[in-house]
Amino acid sequence: MWRLWYWCFGPICGAAMIGILLYFIGPHIPMKDKLPAPAWGAIGAFFGLFLIPYAVTPWLIPRVTGIRFHEKR
Repeated sequence: MWRLWYWCFGPICGAAMIGILLYFIGPHIPMKDKLPAPAWGAIGAFFGLFLIPYAVTPWLIPRVTGIRFHEKR
């Protein structure tokens, strides 16, 4: 189940969370050329796709489950 989270649900949830966050916060960032909210959402989804499985999940899963995810094969 944790491997399924790591490879499937983690990236999808990360893309959704970061995309939604930037959808609402991004238009308020002062820039010379303003981007529309959907563009900020797409940028957030792209970075969230990689942020959750490679930065958050390897740190979080061992602390929650006690399983060293990357050591088991």
